[in-house]
Amino acid sequence: MRVTSDTLRKMLDEINRATDVGEPWHRKPNGEMESTPGALVIDHNIGGYQLQMICNEDGAVREQSSYMTAREMYQRLRGMYEALHITAEIEACEENAYG
Repeated sequence: MRVTSDTLRKMLDEINRATDVGEPWHRKPNGEMESTPGALVIDHNIGGYQLQMICNEDGAVREQSSYMTAREMYQRLRGMYEALHITAEIEACEENAYG
């Protein structure tokens, strides 16, 4: 399977939804764009792909990884995605057992 920027973006969108962060950018009522703190984004340049987390409403980011190939980023995001879903399944089992 070929890993593209679109593949990575879709995976990251799923991770942001699973963590209840939502979209990294949204429009305020006055029409200005504002970032969502805690949202994950990917920077892509000649050095590869880098995972970043938005830190404030102005769009400042904190690096969450070094630059890597698309395949390496795919593997990292897939691990995050699977960990989130395993955690959700464990929580659902605990609610059924105790709730």
